[in-house]
Amino acid sequence: MFPRLLRRRGAAGGYADGHLRDDLARRAAGELTEERPMTGQTRPTTSTAAPAAALRPGVVSIIMATYDRAATLPRAIDSVLAQDYPAWELIVVDDGSTDETPALLRRYRDPRILPIRHERNRGVTAAKNTGLDNVHGEWFTFVDSDDEIMPDSLSSMLRVVEAHPDVDAVTCNCGDALTGVFTGLGLSGDGYVDLAALAKTRGQHWGITKTALLGGRRFDDRIPGLEGALWLKISAQARRYYVDRALKTYHQEGGDRVSQRNQDLRRYLRMHLLLSEDVEYLSLLARGDPKGYRDETFVMTLANVVAGRRRQAWRFFRRYDGSLPRKGFLLSACLLGRRWVESAFRLNRRVRSRRARS
Repeated sequence: MFPRLLRRRGAAGGYADGHLRDDLARRAAGELTEERPMTGQTRPTTSTAAPAAALRPGVVSIIMATYDRAATLPRAIDSVLAQDYPAWELIVVDDGSTDETPALLRRYRDPRILPIRHERNRGVTAAKNTGLDNVHGEWFTFVDSDDEIMPDSLSSMLRVVEAHPDVDAVTCNCGDALTGVFTGLGLSGDGYVDLAALAKTRGQHWGITKTALLGGRRFDDRIPGLEGALWLKISAQARRYYVDRALKTYHQEGGDRVSQRNQDLRRYLRMHLLLSEDVEYLSLLARGDPKGYRDETFVMTLANVVAGRRRQAWRFFRRYDGSLPRKGFLLSACLLGRRWVESAFRLNRRVRSRRARS
């Protein structure tokens, strides 16, 4: 009855231009700060990200958010250092780690690595935004701090761009570290991918994206973990190509990926309440992923009921076109209000718990 909403994640040679070489040389000489403490504001007020016209052609900006992952972080960083394509920058955002992460990062002297530290833990979404605020490359991507990428990952995807100049986003698969099987489902065979095909994907995929597609947009750090809104907006503009190879290895032994924590009901619904205000996201979702839109309107109806926003709840109720039992559940929620919804969720949780024990 309670849908689990999908969370998508979505030329060899020297450095791409003299400006990048100059920046790297300055970092190596200490003229640019290697580690930047950040205060606790919701978003940084300043950014070193290059304006669109000044992005470094051919450079891939790799963002790696990390929190207390000193045991796995070297594996992730070393996999970037092993790339056969050298025109990259690695932005490692330490999200307030309390372990050996800061000392570990200081041991890396490659000027292409830029460590940035949050003085307190602010969450994975805020850490990713800090990374985006410091991107200088024509392309960007995210790599989790317990995963690793293949030595030819970047060069393989950029060869696609060389062969298909209209492409501004490249997606590939990931391989499970234990089994080697693809972690991403729904795509097969090299080729162009549209929104309808993306809507059918599940699991873990990876890739690179033209930085220009971001514009000034960032993840909404009020709704950590629900990053699909931004990716959907990017995908609606992108000419995307899929490479049917596992170019990243996906590890699961870490358990807690950066600072994701179990959400209680009210926090879960509050995040979807905020998401319900994103008109552009809902419009694109309705057009590109009808099933995803159906799931969202279900949860957003409940979120507005719990928030006491009855008028908005009825608006999402009227948009929901799912099964009659779920429609009936939403009707009861709209009529009976917040306490009824919370009681229903508690009952559902107890039933699931008993089934799991049996």
